Amino acid sequence: HERLRNDYLIEDKKTNLVLIFNHDISNAYTTVYGLDTIVFYLTQPSPGSFTTYKNWYEQLILHEYTHIITLRPYTGFWNYLFRFLFGVPPNLALPDGIIEGISVLEESNKNEMPLIGRLFDEDTNALLRNQLLYGKFPSTEEILGGTYFWPLGDTVYLYGARYLNVILEDLQKEHFTQLFYSKRPPFLLRYRFEELNLNHIDEYTQSLKQKEYELYKNWFTNRLNVPVTPYEQLTFHGGFKKYLNLFYDKIYYFESSSFRSSGIYKIDIENHFKTKLFYRARDIYQYDLSYHIITSEPIFFNGNQIIQYNIFFDKREVIDLNRNYSTRKIHPIFYNNSLIYIEREDLLVSIVKVPIKKYAGYVLLDHTQKEVIFQSDLDTVIDFLVIHNENLYFVLKESNSTQHKVLKCNLFNKQCSILFSSKYVITTLWINSEAIFFSCNLKNHYDIYKFDFQSKKVYRLTNNFINSKYPLFFNNYLYFIGETYRGSDIFRIHRKNLLFEEIQEGIELKEIPVLSHKSFHINNSLYSLEDYSLFEFRFYLDGILTNGNTDIALQISGYDPLRRHYLNFGAGVFDIYTLYFFSYTYNRFLPFISFSYAKTNPFHNDKECYILLNPTLRNTFCKFFYGFEQYNIKFSYPYFYRLLRTNTMIGFNHKKNRNAKNNNSAIYTYNNFSQNSIFLIFNINYYENYYLSISPENGFNVQFRIEHFPYRWNRVENQNSIKKQYIYFTYTTISSLFELFLPWFMNNHVPYISFFITWNQDRDYNFIKNSLANYQYGLLLNDSYGSGNSVVTLEYRFPLLYSSKRILEFLPELGIHWIALAPFYQIGKSFEKSMIEKTKIYYTNGLRLTSKLYAFFLPFFLDIIYAKGSEEQIFFGFSLNANFHMQFLQHQQHPEYLLPTWNYK
Repeated sequence: HERLRNDYLIEDKKTNLVLIFNHDISNAYTTVYGLDTIVFYLTQPSPGSFTTYKNWYEQLILHEYTHIITLRPYTGFWNYLFRFLFGVPPNLALPDGIIEGISVLEESNKNEMPLIGRLFDEDTNALLRNQLLYGKFPSTEEILGGTYFWPLGDTVYLYGARYLNVILEDLQKEHFTQLFYSKRPPFLLRYRFEELNLNHIDEYTQSLKQKEYELYKNWFTNRLNVPVTPYEQLTFHGGFKKYLNLFYDKIYYFESSSFRSSGIYKIDIENHFKTKLFYRARDIYQYDLSYHIITSEPIFFNGNQIIQYNIFFDKREVIDLNRNYSTRKIHPIFYNNSLIYIEREDLLVSIVKVPIKKYAGYVLLDHTQKEVIFQSDLDTVIDFLVIHNENLYFVLKESNSTQHKVLKCNLFNKQCSILFSSKYVITTLWINSEAIFFSCNLKNHYDIYKFDFQSKKVYRLTNNFINSKYPLFFNNYLYFIGETYRGSDIFRIHRKNLLFEEIQEGIELKEIPVLSHKSFHINNSLYSLEDYSLFEFRFYLDGILTNGNTDIALQISGYDPLRRHYLNFGAGVFDIYTLYFFSYTYNRFLPFISFSYAKTNPFHNDKECYILLNPTLRNTFCKFFYGFEQYNIKFSYPYFYRLLRTNTMIGFNHKKNRNAKNNNSAIYTYNNFSQNSIFLIFNINYYENYYLSISPENGFNVQFRIEHFPYRWNRVENQNSIKKQYIYFTYTTISSLFELFLPWFMNNHVPYISFFITWNQDRDYNFIKNSLANYQYGLLLNDSYGSGNSVVTLEYRFPLLYSSKRILEFLPELGIHWIALAPFYQIGKSFEKSMIEKTKIYYTNGLRLTSKLYAFFLPFFLDIIYAKGSEEQIFFGFSLNANFHMQFLQHQQHPEYLLPTWNYK
């Protein structure tokens, strides 16, 4: 606050800090939606995986607190109107490049050496160089609004910061920050620039491109003072690669691909370096293939809100004996019938050796015989374990220091010493009998170095521009992973072409003994619940256009800083009906608990507008709601296991219908009736999404639902009786959906097959009969009704255009990201008692168009469907869904790249 207050108009307001210690993701996110809150996942990143930093937490706070002070609400007519309409602070409608760029600028410090922050990071610089070399420098709209090109979500961070840095060369920062307090609408960025007497937004893009071109032209010239090491590129897949390893003379690596399954891949050196998937995994934190497949993989708790890594042994999670909880385990190594790994706990990070036992196909860790090899506090980063000659080597970085140290610990006597260290980043160790190979940014760029065991000297081996990491030496070749304009790929250099340049400065070679343990004495009286005020609940206006239940509704919401409790209520008033709604969710523990209630006054309207896909548009133009009252309570339990994801939900539904015959989604035998039911929904799926995906790929999705309407819980009024009487009924509704996303020979093309069936059974199912048109396009609602319906869909989904460019050259605020097409064919039928009964079969074919557009650099989706039914009926529907990512802004998820799911209408 003190550092930033001179450049920003900061009010002395509360900002809630939520600290999460039991999470293995290195990140944070900010929300100014209601309560100003920063959520920190307090796990420091691996050396060389993020950027150069001194204190990770301080850098993280600088970034996130900049979001707080630039995005929170402020005064002005347009800003008040924006908050009244949408319920969120107006600056959340600024382009992502401005929002993230200013925070990256603040996190970066040019007054320290090495330079701190992503603005000066070597990984960033290598990425920008490759973009320039291959002509992929982003346009204005891509810098401000994002792109599908690599580096995807990072574009608005890295280029956005440099874009703003060009502006600050001509404008003082305290003057520029007035951009965030402008009285003009936030999405009119061009006019906010004019207020500050800035140039057209495109001019700064050209200046940035020229500046980067000159910078890297000089950079290449300086690099040529040392011979450039020629390299051979072995893979051309792009994406993200890490953990290049050698096992039994075979080379393996982990890849999170842009077009194929994530997992460990094997390189066939003899067969033109072809790669083959060896072990499928969503993500891993190092692996060992010595005798078994041993990996560290993420485990999801509390749904997917907490991610912790644990060890898997031949695809089965290891089990801790003698412990009531599981610690977080990364970087496993198999060693003498034991596992050596890094163990994370509150306050501590340790390297431990634990014997393993096998029982009934499972691997058990016996912590009664655990040996601690090295231990430090949680602020210390320990990573990249390697074993050689009964010694363990690893990289260590302590907090409040840029110093990176390579340590050696004897596995028998636990004596440890520092072999060498540097104020520059040392990362990705590999070892053989001759030397320790490692990557370092000593020359303002990541190159491969080696520490020779015999001479006790360090030599630089490579000089290139592709940011070399993860070295290994095999058959006279140095293999490593380097950056390309598409991501990262694997390269190699023959021994005769390596530099072998002795390093005289920048790396300290003095061997220093170190303590292998740190003692911690925690005063438990300092940490009692009475010291904390955990509960603060605040209500706020959530706007009148943000509620999905109605067209326009005044909505009030509230929650506490930890988001344990979420409350929402409001009302919408229209010409023929009024709707009231209320909901509450408790998110603390599994299963999640939620309750919702909605009610309308009875009204009469016969107009049918079922062709509109978007609920908001249907409600706006059609108003075909009938009178109802409904509420439900449900418990949901999401669970992830390696590749599979499941979600189980149970609950109770109540629905009271009035004027039911005016509802066009079903035919009701009776006009007024009450329904009460209990339901179970189970979903299991595995599929993959890549950054060019227009659909889930290579997987399946299965959903099953059963809903029972017990007798005496459900009744209708007997309309034929003079005196009001009730008839009670019971039935069960069962439905299931099976979806298959097939792989195809063309990237991001997806043949899609689905089968959907729903039916009502038991004696009183005829109280409700569903229309087949609810599940099949191209049919009118009076075509076919029955107690059951089934639909088979065949679809071929493929991208038509990737652009991320403006539609009109003079208007960068309006453009297109991509367009996708999906021709489809459907077969459907309704039935009463049996699916095989002779009832009419309906055929439909058509075309679905999905496009991601942007306006004012903010994304929205346009979906259009054309379908022709077997009775020559024509169906045309469209939906327009804006995505301002305003509610619960979580930057690490990059919501604009999570494409819409494909579901039934």
